[in-house]
Amino acid sequence: MPRAGAHGVSDTGRQLHANIGAIERSLAHQLRQSSACKAVAEIPGVELTRATAVVSSMGSPTAFKDGRDIAAWIGLVPRQTGTGVGQTGGTGTGTLRQGS
Repeated sequence: MPRAGAHGVSDTGRQLHANIGAIERSLAHQLRQSSACKAVAEIPGVELTRATAVVSSMGSPTAFKDGRDIAAWIGLVPRQTGTGVGQTGGTGTGTLRQGS
């Protein structure tokens, strides 16, 4: 690869790194400002990006009766049905179910 092209790739990499840093700072600010984000981030294994994704996707946490309803919405446990048999909820985004 010509030397000028390598510099362009290097500059692009630096710009991407700077953009990611800015996004992470913005998410950290949101986490500090939101009691809901703070609560979700306290769950073991839930990091900054996942906590803000959960809160922004779910809207109002008061729409859920309890933690199990939230887990069913994400798709982590079967949703409850009147028959006692349920299917995995999964109405939340796949991003919330993906491993870290």
